[in-house]
Amino acid sequence: MRRIYLASSWRNKYHTEVYSSLINAGALVYNFKSSLAHEDGGPVPTAFSWAEIDANWQNWSQSQYISKLTHSPRAQQGFMGDFRGMEWADTCVLLMPCGRSAHIEAGYMKGRGKRLVIYYHKEEAEGFEPDLMYLLADHIVVGINGLISVLR
Repeated sequence: MRRIYLASSWRNKYHTEVYSSLINAGALVYNFKSSLAHEDGGPVPTAFSWAEIDANWQNWSQSQYISKLTHSPRAQQGFMGDFRGMEWADTCVLLMPCGRSAHIEAGYMKGRGKRLVIYYHKEEAEGFEPDLMYLLADHIVVGINGLISVLR
């Protein structure tokens, strides 16, 4: 199996299920929601949250956000944890639905020549928004069996 960077959102309700399924299938998976070290010596995630910097983060102005992003040691630590995860992995699974960060991560990894799989949970396959640039992906799959199949 592969070393996988599971790019998604903190709010994605399928993250834990997909993460567990990949682990059970024998994959090594970077989990941005964790702060536990990988058994294989892979990068240690940092489980970053903006609330660690400021409980009022949702009310920041654009200039406050830029300042915190570029000057906060905790933001830089969070970024480096995930960046090391992207460098360590040979495959990116873009777990839908997700947001801006996950899409930037997927694009970065594809640009580095790594495999990109876009994954839709069966419950999310209807009502999705099409995107032409998803043609960059090596695979677009629906359902966990399809995902595991293309990762083998």
